[in-house]
Amino acid sequence: MGAEKEEVQFELLERIEDAYRLPTSFQMTLFMILEIIIISILYALHVALDVAVIVFLLATSFLYPYAIKVRTLLTELAGMVIFGCTIAAVVYYLVVNVEIGGSDFWMLVIFVLVFGVELLHHIYEKAKTIKSPTMIVADLVLTVVFALALWMFLSGIGFDPVWTIILTALLSGLYFYAIFPEKPY
Repeated sequence: MGAEKEEVQFELLERIEDAYRLPTSFQMTLFMILEIIIISILYALHVALDVAVIVFLLATSFLYPYAIKVRTLLTELAGMVIFGCTIAAVVYYLVVNVEIGGSDFWMLVIFVLVFGVELLHHIYEKAKTIKSPTMIVADLVLTVVFALALWMFLSGIGFDPVWTIILTALLSGLYFYAIFPEKPY
């Protein structure tokens, strides 16, 4: 009952915002103009293609929730596709350019885990509030991967084993708390 009430409140507050939003066609036009500006800047700066793709996707991921305020299945799907492409591009770039297994690699895994969850919350706001069993299991899996990466990183840079255990436990708990779904209001 309480979860349904929170969902209704969330939906109601979203609907109240509808009256203050620009028309959908204007939002799409504004977003396309911003995309063309980003591409033009990257082209004018002669940025390497692999870096240009990542910068373009990161900029698109950042701007999308601000430019497109219509909440439909199609816009949420587009946001998730942008999120997936951005994370895939960042991971691909890091795998190609970083030696796998070193402490630098594990630090980048930690970065991608933190960055990925925050980007997901930025693009898809409902991900912050959905408390389904699937979401809780996903949070647990991400926390275990985070703990493993943190353990490997701290061990790789020569941290004392006792402090490695303490820091891994504390920071993993903090990471789980940070990504765990919360009440919207």
